[in-house]
Amino acid sequence: MAATSSSSGSGSILDVVDEELSYGALVGRGLDMGVLMAEYLVRTGPDGVRAMARAVNLATAQDDGFELVETLGAYEHLKSAVGAKQSELACTLGDVVAADRIGRGVRVKNPQWGVGAEVGLALHASQRSGTRFLNRARILTEDLPCTRQGLREGTINSEEAKLIVREVRRLKPVNRRDIDRMLFCETHTCFGQGGAKLREMIRQWALILEPEAEVDLEERAMRERHVEVFQVDPCRVRITGMFPLEY
Repeated sequence: MAATSSSSGSGSILDVVDEELSYGALVGRGLDMGVLMAEYLVRTGPDGVRAMARAVNLATAQDDGFELVETLGAYEHLKSAVGAKQSELACTLGDVVAADRIGRGVRVKNPQWGVGAEVGLALHASQRSGTRFLNRARILTEDLPCTRQGLREGTINSEEAKLIVREVRRLKPVNRRDIDRMLFCETHTCFGQGGAKLREMIRQWALILEPEAEVDLEERAMRERHVEVFQVDPCRVRITGMFPLEY
């Protein structure tokens, strides 16, 4: 039985329902809150996701040090899962747009044209950043199933996932999948230790699996050398660039 809420209520579930439908009562009756929240997100779509974000902002932290550390880690897990979901959504958006355009005979040669800009808009980023995100998402979802699952489960964080994608993106898909499998099946201590150790291990495996990639990298180093000059203020400029080591 639902009770009538007063206009001065805090918005808590206890303000609008009786004790039989409170959080404690529902959990006590065996309700899986994870399943309930998943169904809520499915039914409400983006509005439900925004409501969950507001709920996170309203959540108060405990004073206990151990609890604070655990909560901090839990939010990192949440951030990783959200990153994996965003990658899935970006790829699905590209597939949906491409299928619609091909079906209508529009931009058949490049049916995903402009999708990167839409992704950037959704992420409050530039068109270029949106395109980069979409390209990373495509590699993650199609060629790196273990990395994707590790991101969903919080085994790795978003920065480690980006590093893995960046290091394997120029390899053949079959070699990407081999490295992806070895990262999560072999015994190592590269996760959670910063990027240098993880990067070095991936590069060693890449050199074994695809030695010709090293030659391509040397050629690219010469071909893509460049210098950029950016004026910081009326009196200073910043100079950046990339040069091959042997030049």
